[in-house]
Amino acid sequence: MSLTARPRGVASLRLAARLARRETVRRPARTLLVALLVALPVAGMAVSAVLVRTDHRTPAERFEAEWGTADVYATPMATEEGRPTFDELLPAGTRSISYRGEYRRVLRTTAGVRTAAEITELPMADPLVAPVMQITSGRVATAPGEVFLTTAVAADLGVDVGDTVRLERPERTEWRVVGVGERRAARGAETVVLGPGTRFPWRDEALGASVVTVAADLPADVTENQLASLASFGGGEHFGGGVTFAPALVPPALAAEIGAYAFEDDNGDDAGVAWSWVFGAVVLTVAGIVIAAAFAAGARRQLTTIGQLAANGASPAVLRRVLFLQGTWTGLLGAVLGLGLAAVLLGALDPHVDRLLARDVGAYDVRLADLVPIVALGVLAATIAALVPAGTTARVPILAALAGRRPLRPVPARLTLTGV
Repeated sequence: MSLTARPRGVASLRLAARLARRETVRRPARTLLVALLVALPVAGMAVSAVLVRTDHRTPAERFEAEWGTADVYATPMATEEGRPTFDELLPAGTRSISYRGEYRRVLRTTAGVRTAAEITELPMADPLVAPVMQITSGRVATAPGEVFLTTAVAADLGVDVGDTVRLERPERTEWRVVGVGERRAARGAETVVLGPGTRFPWRDEALGASVVTVAADLPADVTENQLASLASFGGGEHFGGGVTFAPALVPPALAAEIGAYAFEDDNGDDAGVAWSWVFGAVVLTVAGIVIAAAFAAGARRQLTTIGQLAANGASPAVLRRVLFLQGTWTGLLGAVLGLGLAAVLLGALDPHVDRLLARDVGAYDVRLADLVPIVALGVLAATIAALVPAGTTARVPILAALAGRRPLRPVPARLTLTGV
């Protein structure tokens, strides 16, 4: 093909892209090396971005996993004399339940096995709190002497569904394990859920009193004044009270107005994804040193081809494009391979992602807007790495290029004078 009439504009770019693609295919070893150097950081960034997005929960999701489906939860420990109790502040038509719990108690079996766990009377069968626990085997504890254990406690005690736990501490008693599972908000948490009527020595106030939690489903016509009264129960007028509202009932603006705690969306996933891009860019920068060396070696092997193109009228700009667009094609291939590798890794992690993120999660949250910058970083890194050798190779004289060698640099004058 004669290039005497030099192509310009889009035609010049198309020609350079076609020649670059041909050289990329003709040199599979270099192409594979560079593609792998791009693919690994791209895969790491893609996996990180997907896991960060998957781990992020909306305020409503966080609230349901931690508390349940009720409108308000409170831990009314005590009130000043003459002040109304929390139950008295609840509007007419409210459905409420209460359950007792202690944050951490040491358990020791008659066999000498020890563990420490949260003890709670959480009524798992009630819809208001049912979402808090995830059952992996067995059922809910529904009778005296029955308990539901989280996986961590069951592993510590060496028991499973159907086994009997014989305790020596905090008192001699027997529990029958009827279910094993996890806390949805904190996978790996150590929790024992007692069935109704199951005996347990709750601590008195002198030793750190157990906490009674009230879960209430408020009527649809609840007013802001009533919500403010409930919110004030957790303030300075009362001792130890804490009130948490469902975000759907009390959005952040209203929460600030009535002085209530609000489950807000911190958008921490955006920052996490951005940091994954930053770390990936750093790794690609380091890998770019090796990529640039690979393209420099490849450019020396293409000197004859470069000379032929120049002899047929190709401008230095076209020659530069032919060389650095090889980086673009290879970077694009590496980015595609990286996304494929990320898909394989995420598939392998799928059975273990609940443990990895320490909570119950659903399907992966994959967003195109997160992947496009990752692909762009991979392509850009390979393109920039190919630019330096492209610039120097494109300036090699035609005759030297046709001979397949670079011209020797002139000997410095100081060397001829000093010999050093």
